[in-house]
Amino acid sequence: MLAVQKCPPPIEGNRRKVKLLPGIYECDLIISGVGNAIRGYGVDRTVIDGNLVIDGHRNKVVGLRVTKSLIIAGDDNRLGKNHYGEGVQDQGQNNRY
Repeated sequence: MLAVQKCPPPIEGNRRKVKLLPGIYECDLIISGVGNAIRGYGVDRTVIDGNLVIDGHRNKVVGLRVTKSLIIAGDDNRLGKNHYGEGVQDQGQNNRY
């Protein structure tokens, strides 16, 4: 059973590195800026019970299960080893997920 974790504030700025602990985050995860790296502990251990929203460029996100949607308004973002429950809304270019 995963513990409920405190929701992180929006991840803003450039080239920030954030590691999310195992657990359930009952909120949207919002990332804005350029070149940020967000890492969870895997799709079975780090769960975002909400949307993942990226408004920026060249961000990297890996190791999350997102129960709702991935929403991207930016370019050249890289998202690997994640799961999106309700699909992807990609309004940018050259994003990989």
